Amino acid sequence: MPYETILYEVEQGVGTVTFNRPAVLNAINPPMLEELQDVFNTVRDDANVRAVVLTGAGRGFCSGADLKGRQQVKPGEAGPEASTASAERLRRTYNPLILAIRTIEKPFIAAINTTVKLPMHKEAGLRADSKWTVRIEYAF
Repeated sequence: MPYETILYEVEQGVGTVTFNRPAVLNAINPPMLEELQDVFNTVRDDANVRAVVLTGAGRGFCSGADLKGRQQVKPGEAGPEASTASAERLRRTYNPLILAIRTIEKPFIAAINTTVKLPMHKEAGLRADSKWTVRIEYAF
């Protein structure tokens, strides 16, 4: 599958997946969701890939979901059906990606390239869950 919103390469056993929509800070849109699912299937099935690096092109890693094109709803106007539809969309689109990352038996590394404001410590660490550990080291 040719990719339009991500880049994928394998070098020395490391598969690198790059979010490639730098003009919108790599915001995730429906085509990117499909491409990510495809590349994660490729990573899972490729014995030559021993680890995966996720990174972003340009000045940001990923700004989250691309909200352009979504129906605008004013606060208080959305009923329970809007919440149900939103939850179903998340289950159908984002959950498979998270499950893929959690179940692929290879380490995933997030190479986050952005400006981050953190406490003025020499090192900062954050443990999100058993699969993800983020360690940030920087010099002043």
